[in-house]
Amino acid sequence: MSRAIASVSAFAPLHIEAELEGIRIVENLLGAVPQVAVFGTGFHRQMPLPAAVYPGPYEWFESGIRRYGFHGISHQCCSEHAAQILGADKEALRVVTCHLGNGCSVAAVHGVAACDGLDFLGVRLDACKNARPNLDADVSSASSRIRVLVIRSEEDWAIAKECWKLLHAGRRVEAEWRRSKEQTV
Repeated sequence: MSRAIASVSAFAPLHIEAELEGIRIVENLLGAVPQVAVFGTGFHRQMPLPAAVYPGPYEWFESGIRRYGFHGISHQCCSEHAAQILGADKEALRVVTCHLGNGCSVAAVHGVAACDGLDFLGVRLDACKNARPNLDADVSSASSRIRVLVIRSEEDWAIAKECWKLLHAGRRVEAEWRRSKEQTV
């Protein structure tokens, strides 16, 4: 697993090298225990084509250059929480996310908020609610045409659930293999 991850370290050298060091530390301390690598880009493999294609020559996409998003785990968790807050079916709920990407640096330096400039869409925030937002809360004003939610992502919980599924799936496969081996003996 480490070699496969190291082979893509050029795409995010600071992140991947640190993660590989973590893998090596766990191996040194605990030996051969199951470890799971989680890449947020996996969520975005299912992006609709118009969202995955960069605005440039289509040949880029044909040669494998596409958008991934890098915030897949957060988006999945936020969708689940939004459905709970609004009492809606997760599949029926259309969640519009604000993906700042590299704009996060601009927001941090210039104090730009995620909803600034969205008045033309009917986005209106309740100043009191937004000044001290609670997690999983609606901070939009009564006059807002669009609800604005502050949602915790709980990426660690989403990762833990997926690891649990993988671990138990592996145990089922191993148990079936042992049963089949015992039957042939």
